[in-house]
Amino acid sequence: MPLLKEPAADASKLLQLLHERLLNSENWLRDTIAEIACMRLANLRDPDILFQAIDLKSSFWGQSTLASGLCTPRGREALLQRLGDARIPLDWRLVYARLLQNAGVAYHQAVTGITENGTTNTGQPQGNNAEYLTRIARLILDNRQQEDFCLILLDSLDSLFSFIMNTTEEPLIADRNTALQVLQALYEAKPSERIKFQVEMALSHGGREAYDRLNSPCGPVIAILTVPEAGKYHRPTERSFAFEYECHVLDEPVDAPSIVFLNTEIGNSWVIPSQIPFDGRGASGGRSIELPKDLPHGHYRIYLQFTREGKVISTGHYDETEL
Repeated sequence: MPLLKEPAADASKLLQLLHERLLNSENWLRDTIAEIACMRLANLRDPDILFQAIDLKSSFWGQSTLASGLCTPRGREALLQRLGDARIPLDWRLVYARLLQNAGVAYHQAVTGITENGTTNTGQPQGNNAEYLTRIARLILDNRQQEDFCLILLDSLDSLFSFIMNTTEEPLIADRNTALQVLQALYEAKPSERIKFQVEMALSHGGREAYDRLNSPCGPVIAILTVPEAGKYHRPTERSFAFEYECHVLDEPVDAPSIVFLNTEIGNSWVIPSQIPFDGRGASGGRSIELPKDLPHGHYRIYLQFTREGKVISTGHYDETEL
């Protein structure tokens, strides 16, 4: 295609080409022509043009490539501005929140030469990294009532923390440490169990000492159990219970978890094996188990419990449901 061979293709033509390709594609199908168009647009590193391209469709494979074009101070600033703009529909701010982990962690660095084989970074972290990570953390704190938005932002910030887990760059360390303090304030504001779980994961990647300061009942195993929406899994029998789980062991291996069913009406608990495939280090997925025959109907708080050498050392984040 001649347009893609031009060294400095016109942005409006590239946008039109991408629009036409997206109209006739499925999200899961690769399109080489559209991918090249996304790389050309990303190399322009113009936030206004890049957001025009990103906004063509709420989800498509080229968005991560386009987001790499935002890896400049100007691009990151434009991304933060959109994330914090309450006038933008929430559905689109969810899209932008997912792009954060593709926009890099060092505010003053810029990505150049974006190709299918990789990218090149220029510039060094400076000052306090323009409080880039801290400003993301403040967005999370300010939007804690919008759980889906908050969770995606937390997941992206967690990824950014993971990228610099072993960094020796003082600007990144200073920014990360301030961001961790903001997340601790979010945790102390008593958000939902899911948000607390994500905060714990982010702090464990940002620094084990920061996680330990939370004094979480999870202790050395960050874990959560959730009840899926009705109908998501086939229910083999009336006395079965389907659940989803995620657990991460932070230090020494632990025994396979049990599930605790706490009846909130009468205060009694039932502890049964979870039957989760477990190697002592962590696990995630979905499972269905048979309920105890003596478990009465009622409202239950349900969570994972971990032991080491027969001693309970961790209780995970819970979900509640009627059984």
